[in-house]
Amino acid sequence: MRAALVLLFSSLCFGQQFDVATVRPMVAPAGGRVGQQINGNQVSFGFLSLRELMSIAYSVPAQLLTAPDWMDQARYDIVALMPDGSRRGQVPAMLQALLIDRFRLVVRKEQRVQEVYAILEAEGGHTIRVAPPEDKPAISIVDGVMRVQVNQTMAELAVVLSGLKDLPVVDRTGLDGTFVVVMEVSTESPGAAGPAGTTAAVPGGGMVVTLEKMGLRLERRKEAVPYLNVVSAEKTPTEN
Repeated sequence: MRAALVLLFSSLCFGQQFDVATVRPMVAPAGGRVGQQINGNQVSFGFLSLRELMSIAYSVPAQLLTAPDWMDQARYDIVALMPDGSRRGQVPAMLQALLIDRFRLVVRKEQRVQEVYAILEAEGGHTIRVAPPEDKPAISIVDGVMRVQVNQTMAELAVVLSGLKDLPVVDRTGLDGTFVVVMEVSTESPGAAGPAGTTAAVPGGGMVVTLEKMGLRLERRKEAVPYLNVVSAEKTPTEN
C-alpha cells in the first residue's frame, strides 16, 4: 500500500521538479526571510513547518491536513531553482515532488463534507489584473492599515485567507493565472458573521473588505473538500 501511494504521487509530479534544491532544518528565520518568495526562477520557502509546506504544495488549507504534532513544530528553509520557462502555477507540483523525495512523505487523500468559505466572483465580475512577470511585492502602512500587494494565484489566496478565518477557504472563482492581489489588514477588530449568502466578516474580516474591492466575495457553504492524511514522513530531510 505504501509503495502504491508513493508511485501515485510520484507519477503526478513527474516532469515537474526543481532543477536543484537545498533543504535545511531551522531554529530561526534565515536573514529574516519567512514564507514563500519567488524571484525569477528561484523559489524560497523560509522558516516554514512541514504542515505549511504541504498546504502550499497541495493547495489545501492547513485545517484540512491531518498530521503529527512535530509537523507544526519543526521548521525548514528551502531554496530551489525552477527549470527555465517554468510558470508560478507549477510551483506546488514541484514542491510536492520535493517533499516526497526529501522527506519521504506519503499521504492519503479523502473527501469530506464540511462548512467552508468559497471565494467567488462578485455579481459585477472581478476587477483584479493579471500580474506582469516583473511585478515585485510591496508593503505600505497608512493610518493603521497595512497594505500588501503580492502576485498570487487564486489557490494561493485561498490558503492565505484560511489562516485568517475560522473555516477553510477554497477557490471557486474558476480564474486561472497569477494576479495582483492587494490585501489591507486593519488594526480594528473584525465584526460578527453576516447573514447567509453574504460576505462573512469573521476573524480576519479586514481582508474581506479588500476582496470586495477586487470584485470577489466569500460565501459560507457546505461542500465536499479534499482532506490529506499523512501516512508517514521523515523529520530529517535527506542530504542536499
